[in-house]
Amino acid sequence: MIQEKNYTINQKTYLLTNFTALSRPDLLEILHWRNNDQVRFNMNHSDIISETDHFAFVERLPQKKDKCYFQVSDKEKNKIGIIYFDKIGDNIAWLGIYSNPKSPIEKKGSLLMKTLLLTAYNDLSIRTLFLEVKTSNVGAIGLYHKFNFLITEQNNEYIIMKKDLTPDVFVDVSK
Repeated sequence: MIQEKNYTINQKTYLLTNFTALSRPDLLEILHWRNNDQVRFNMNHSDIISETDHFAFVERLPQKKDKCYFQVSDKEKNKIGIIYFDKIGDNIAWLGIYSNPKSPIEKKGSLLMKTLLLTAYNDLSIRTLFLEVKTSNVGAIGLYHKFNFLITEQNNEYIIMKKDLTPDVFVDVSK
């Protein structure tokens, strides 16, 4: 499993760090992002997560073969956000992202998606990605459409989207 990896996107270097390789203060900072009202409101599970539950979750991650969680930062150590993969199996996974609400970096969502797609295809051998997004999260839906995710199911609360990954999909992503 990846512990740390550099990616170059738009001629800039970004560092991907596995949650299991992060320090306790870094993990605590991530918990604060996740519990931020703006971030939490758009999560499928919007409950506030306790420190105890958060650290127990991270401690169990090495045994979970169906989950990968990463922090994305730039070479100046600006922490941009989180990408994660869940329900990994047979070349498929469900994705999730959330950004650092205090990060001044522009277009964080696009940067996180590019990093996620590169990681999925190149490092995890994932060929199909799924996601579930709240119908009220218009910004995220627009981002996923920008990256050519297609709606497969929809109800009043959630949309399920899918994207098949192929090598040609990365021509624009890695630039």
